[in-house]
Amino acid sequence: MVQSLFRLLDCYLADYVETEIKKVSAERVEELLSMLPQLFTFALVWSIGTTTTLPGREKFDKWLRARLPKAGVDFPEAKLVYDYQFDRTTKAWVSWFDTVRPYTVDVK
Repeated sequence: MVQSLFRLLDCYLADYVETEIKKVSAERVEELLSMLPQLFTFALVWSIGTTTTLPGREKFDKWLRARLPKAGVDFPEAKLVYDYQFDRTTKAWVSWFDTVRPYTVDVK
């Protein structure tokens, strides 16, 4: 489970790895550092937090929310932590449902 957490985190960190072709500015590193608690929280939810049932998810949600303020993570209260993703562009938590178009079936 911890490997899964770090693999998810690695996906976010890949944009900040310097190569011979790409240099990462100090501003970009600062941007990453400001988002790291949120990115870690997202990876935690979708690695360790997914190994349970619905009642377990509700317990995990309460457990995690009790600890998030200490980590400096401000999470929306409306739904479970599983219902959100962190938008790196706006630096805000958004509902998954706001990120996908509604699916409609063509009945023709």
